[in-house]
Amino acid sequence: MLQGLKTLVGEIGAGRQAPDFDLLAAMIEYIHAVPEQVNHPKESEFLFARLRARDPAAIPALDELEDDHRREAERSQVLETALAGYRQRGGEAFPPFQAAVLKFIDEEWRHMTLEE
Repeated sequence: MLQGLKTLVGEIGAGRQAPDFDLLAAMIEYIHAVPEQVNHPKESEFLFARLRARDPAAIPALDELEDDHRREAERSQVLETALAGYRQRGGEAFPPFQAAVLKFIDEEWRHMTLEE
């Protein structure tokens, strides 16, 4: 989903794709809802708890991952706000929207790399 959003935003920026605001909103909602409701609770309850007990050296990384999970809602809100601005103001608001998307994706990839 992250790669799809990045590609779509790149195509819009290059002028090869017209913005589909409903699609963008649905992608952002998915990126927010699925990890928040499905992945993160399982990671915290099952995986992270066991790793904490088994390997104390992993605790700083696990703490960082848990902090990332808590901040993800804020990061998603930044995307939603940027999309709302783009929808309202049109092309002039695309650069801040694109920057917000790329920053969010970079942060998510960093997070997933740490998880791995």
